[in-house]
Amino acid sequence: LIVFGVLAVALAAPAPGWGH
Repeated sequence: LIVFGVLAVALAAPAPGWGH
């Protein structure tokens, strides 16, 4: 699923600007 891929990437390496 695309959502899982995006979530995995976001959790693996949160890009600057995400708000974390």
